[in-house]
Amino acid sequence: MRISRSNISLKSALACVAFVFIFSGISTAQLTFSAGYSYLFNRNLDEVFQLYNTSRAWQANTLKPLTSGLEATAGWNVCLNTKRQVHVVTQLGYGYSMTTASNNEHRLTTGIQRADVSAQFRFHPRALIKGVNSAGSLGPRWFMTLTPGYSLLWPFVRSGGDALENDEEKYRPKSFVFFASAGIGHHLMMLRQRIVVTPEISATWYPYIELKDYAQSINGHNLMNFNDTFDNVFFFQAKLRFTFLKKENNWWNTPVRGN
Repeated sequence: MRISRSNISLKSALACVAFVFIFSGISTAQLTFSAGYSYLFNRNLDEVFQLYNTSRAWQANTLKPLTSGLEATAGWNVCLNTKRQVHVVTQLGYGYSMTTASNNEHRLTTGIQRADVSAQFRFHPRALIKGVNSAGSLGPRWFMTLTPGYSLLWPFVRSGGDALENDEEKYRPKSFVFFASAGIGHHLMMLRQRIVVTPEISATWYPYIELKDYAQSINGHNLMNFNDTFDNVFFFQAKLRFTFLKKENNWWNTPVRGN
């Protein structure tokens, strides 16, 4: 069952944005930034690029599947429960995936951009069950994450450097979609007693993404009747997070049960 694409999605996304800014005003919130690599996986979307390549077998350079991308987020870390060390990071993010094929004087570039709003819940399973005696500003070093959120997606197609036009209008469709993510991380090191460096890996699931007329825009036709929606889209991510503590903290010397 698909999540409705009505105004409910827009209202939910706006509510998430408000949620982020409300948390930014909490005095105990810690500012955090992250940046990293993402890998997009969806076989149906790959078939759109396979069709482009097989129908242009004479071209020396193929259009690779839309897989690799970069992303970044900014937000606020807040401890929701001190005893159980449950944290939430309300964050805004931006990411893109892009691929290009150049043949003679023709250059085709296409990709997907996304703007995200989300709430990452961070916890340590053992601390969640048994609690802790004490912990630093960001809780146990090893942790797991669960993240619901919304993305504003807009695909793009450029031919020869210019935005593609469909029916004399530039190709700029947009859609709001829900996503959920799960991952793990480790607070690796601390810089100058104020900046915590945290590598994280995660998998993000979109029940579907809507890319209106995407197959037709790339191939010049849609004889294979590709749908505008692609179900079960996954992003696999590896990122590095930097959290700025509001005061100097002996975080590394604080014992935490369950670490």
